Amino acid sequence: MILLKDGVEYIQCNYKYENELEKMVFEHHKEIFGDNTLLFNKSKIKTVANIGTIPDAFVVDLKNKNWYIVEVELKNHDVYGHVNSQIMKFLDAIDNPNTKKELSDKFYKEVINEPFKEALFKTNNIREVYKHISDIIDTNPSIVIIIDEITNKVESGLNLLSRYHDIKTIEFKTFKRKNSNCLDEHIHLFNRLYNIGENQQNVNKDNNNGDNTNTTKSNNYTEDDHLNGKPEYIINIYNELKKQILNIGDDITIKPLNQCIAYKVSNNSRNSRRTFVNVIVRNSKIRLDLCFGEDDYNNFKRDYLNWDMITWFDNYYYCGIDLKKNNELDNIMSLIEKCYEINKDS
Repeated sequence: MILLKDGVEYIQCNYKYENELEKMVFEHHKEIFGDNTLLFNKSKIKTVANIGTIPDAFVVDLKNKNWYIVEVELKNHDVYGHVNSQIMKFLDAIDNPNTKKELSDKFYKEVINEPFKEALFKTNNIREVYKHISDIIDTNPSIVIIIDEITNKVESGLNLLSRYHDIKTIEFKTFKRKNSNCLDEHIHLFNRLYNIGENQQNVNKDNNNGDNTNTTKSNNYTEDDHLNGKPEYIINIYNELKKQILNIGDDITIKPLNQCIAYKVSNNSRNSRRTFVNVIVRNSKIRLDLCFGEDDYNNFKRDYLNWDMITWFDNYYYCGIDLKKNNELDNIMSLIEKCYEINKDS
């Protein structure tokens, strides 16, 4: 495969520094996220435990009322030790009500101080600027990882977290003239995130070159999205599982996500909702991922180490169980109840 422009061969540029890629990405944020979006630069957000983390950017979609936490990475970064760690902090910070309030205030201040941002609100006939911003930030954002190349290691490392959260990965490649160290003449190749309801071509161009298409589903997933097309016996097992989980307590809520159905419990000490079990519905079984903290994980593993049905994941502090028959529920429910108590009280 060869890439030519006006008879000149272009080769892929390997970014040496992350800020070089950031600059290119931010220049094209509207081509990536849509015309009705605003980019807000780095700002520290804090978890409920007051741990700070700084995403590379935030993008707010005024028309479709979505927002994105953006992290720009290079392919040679440690996806397990660095990238996934960052994502987990982002997700924890989102559960902090103070974080959302602080972001709403910050974005509003930027809008009223930057005429081009304020103009986009007027173009979309939005009069109550602060309310519109805070309503959007009150929803759950997508985490968007933009990286210069999606290697097998990157794909594998991000796949685990994307089971439970809406995490999107965009490969952003840049090509420069062969035998030239200058990036003044370049071509970008990347997929675009476009919004449901916009009947538009998913085309991204820089210097009038290259095109690619990609469609994404909105964030409004339902249980039916996970159950449609599944065998009747699997649906029956899920319904019985759901019934028994909800019977554990009256403070449980269900949050269908892209790759799983999350069951959450109110955590009064942290003033947030914490996931205690993720349910992944498959054609031949139901996968349960039980969630807990590091200390509880060690105790949990000690107590249930000899259970053959459990798969242990040391790096993420959860264990996986495959449920294939209703008669397996009794033993499994005791584990789910334990995770419920852990996440309710920790």
